[in-house]
Amino acid sequence: NNADVDVVGGILLTGIRQSTVDEAIRLKVACGCDVTITSATGGVHNPGNTSHGSGHKIDLRLNSGLTNHITSYERLPNRSDGALMYRSPSGALYARESRHWDVVVP
Repeated sequence: NNADVDVVGGILLTGIRQSTVDEAIRLKVACGCDVTITSATGGVHNPGNTSHGSGHKIDLRLNSGLTNHITSYERLPNRSDGALMYRSPSGALYARESRHWDVVVP
């Protein structure tokens, strides 16, 4: 695609919100690093108004360039499960989970 945001094979994007896609593109442009979506609207996820199933969330593959960029965002208190939390200038929330970045676009 034009933004060079990668999606790993078999990931469903059906029902993803345009604002969620836009956040991934903004991240790619600002970071200049690899941005790979590893989960979107498919699969088994927790329900909720701002969930994967509702198109508000994506998971991103970890890499050092991406982590360095995200950790320059506003630092928030840790999530209830202990995940480090950051807020992008657009208001998206980034949580550092064990195997990926969990991104919520309100």
